[in-house]
Amino acid sequence: MSGSTGTVQQIENGDITPYEAASQLAVVTAMLKQLKTSEKALRDYLTGQLGDREHLTTMFGEVTQKRGAQAKWRVTDPVEYAKWLISTGHEDMTVTLPVPVDDACKPDAISAFITANGGEVPPREAADLKGGSADSVTVKPAGTLSELAAKNKRVNGDMRLALGMAPEEPESESDDVEGMEF
Repeated sequence: MSGSTGTVQQIENGDITPYEAASQLAVVTAMLKQLKTSEKALRDYLTGQLGDREHLTTMFGEVTQKRGAQAKWRVTDPVEYAKWLISTGHEDMTVTLPVPVDDACKPDAISAFITANGGEVPPREAADLKGGSADSVTVKPAGTLSELAAKNKRVNGDMRLALGMAPEEPESESDDVEGMEF
């Protein structure tokens, strides 16, 4: 595996094995977990530190404080909301509409109606084919980013010793990837 090309290029060129890809994916997943934790902490910190619409420009980018918005009510289920309006004495704020019975809304029933209608499907705004998913993989890194880095360092050290090579320099304080700022 060549270290000079990116992962996408390695995959496109067929220069990566499934084992190597799985190893990289585990490390990337651990890194993302650490980055998400750091990102949340930094966002929360800066939200409390910056004034409204204040921005800081650094050599890596610009960060701007945005004003929050007031929460507003919205109807998520019109039928349930209409039932509530009726139950609280506001029936004048509702209309009577034809709605399908619950059994007619089940996936098997919709499929049966489509078959019975010669394959004609309901309009997209009436019923939609949803769900399903592509094949995927799950990832469980073998530890935190720091633990993976330490494991990698031990494996590399063992390999160097087995090959009769001098061990690497001892780890310094700056080698702690958990505390690194990105």
